[in-house]
Amino acid sequence: MLKKINKNLMLDEYEVSVLKRYDIDISECSSLREVSLLVERYMNNYELDSEELDELDYILEKLQERNYYENTNK
Repeated sequence: MLKKINKNLMLDEYEVSVLKRYDIDISECSSLREVSLLVERYMNNYELDSEELDELDYILEKLQERNYYENTNK
């Protein structure tokens, strides 16, 4: 279930919990694309084991897919 993070951003509880666990601060993000960029940056800048990479990659895919469906053909 999606929950409102700020005026323009909605994430599900799992996404929020994973982002918090990795200290990815989304408080200033106003779009799913901005959150995706933060996740990508985190994945590129830190040594992560395969489980961590899989988890973040899953979140990233979900964010990108939702962004696509919310912002395409508008």
